[in-house]
Amino acid sequence: MKMNETKIQKQLVKILIAAGITHFHPANEGKKRGRTVGQLKYMGVYPGVPDLIIIGYRLPVLFLELKAEGGRLSKDQVDWQGKIERAGHVWRAAYCLDEALGVLKELGYLK
Repeated sequence: MKMNETKIQKQLVKILIAAGITHFHPANEGKKRGRTVGQLKYMGVYPGVPDLIIIGYRLPVLFLELKAEGGRLSKDQVDWQGKIERAGHVWRAAYCLDEALGVLKELGYLK
């Protein structure tokens, strides 16, 4: 069954919580208007920031972008990928829940 990005993220967050994995979501989604846009920009809200930042003990910090099957990265998301990787951190995109779980296993977050 195909899941949208929100459903993928909700399911993944349940798994992260159950596993005791530290994570957070920078709430950048949605359209903002007027003064709110400028105010959020100056508070550090930027388009394209990955959906989840996952932090583990003696594991690489993971910046994870979630997409629905067939989804595409925006220009801003590709730009963030470059910034994160140039800084020596791990950035990944996952296009379904199983792919996201595979990334977590690959990096040692899950067995």
